[in-house]
Amino acid sequence: SLARLAQIAASPHWVLAAVRHGAPRFRLIEKYVDDASLSRLAEYIAERLGVVDTEHLKRIRDRWKGPLVVKGILSPDDAETCVGIGVDGIVVSNHGGRQLDAAPAAIDALARIAPVVGGRAAILFDSGVRTGLDVARALALGADFVLAGRAFVLGVAALGEAGADLVARILVSDLANNMAQLGCASPRELPGRLAAA
Repeated sequence: SLARLAQIAASPHWVLAAVRHGAPRFRLIEKYVDDASLSRLAEYIAERLGVVDTEHLKRIRDRWKGPLVVKGILSPDDAETCVGIGVDGIVVSNHGGRQLDAAPAAIDALARIAPVVGGRAAILFDSGVRTGLDVARALALGADFVLAGRAFVLGVAALGEAGADLVARILVSDLANNMAQLGCASPRELPGRLAAA
C-alpha cells in the first residue's frame, strides 16, 4: 500500500541497507512456505503469530496492569510509540539476526533510540553480546540492562552447567577490566568515559 511504502521510506537506514544488500530474507521461515516472497512470509507470520501493532499493544496495556516489556525495537519511532502506550521497558534487539538477515545492528539502533526514550522506560539491550566490552558499549549508549544469550548457549553446549557459570565469570571479569581501563568505578560512569574514548 502507499501508506506502507511511505512508512518504509521514512526509515532511511532500512532503505539504504535494502538497496545495498537486497531485499531482506527470513531464512528460518522460508522453509515452511512454498512462496518465499515478503508478502507471503508476512501472511504466514500473521497467520501463526498474529499481528502485533500499536492497537494490539494498546489492548494488552489496557488489560495487563503488570510490567510490560516489548522486544525487537530497532527504530526511534517504534520506541516512542511503545513509551506513549505506557510500556515499562523496551528491548532493543534484532533477535541476533536470526529472523531478518538485513535488520540493522542493534547497537547502532540503541544509539538512536536511547535519547528518544530519555529515561521514560527501561531500555534493555540484546543481540551480539559476546564480551564485557560489548556490555560496556551498550551501557555507555544508554542501556539500563544488557542481555546475553548465545554466549551462554555455547558455554552450556561445551561444558554443561559449568559452561554457563564460566561464561558469566568471563563477562563480569571482562567488563570490570574494561571499566578499569576507562577509569570507571561504576557502570553509571561509562556513558561519559566510553563516549569520549
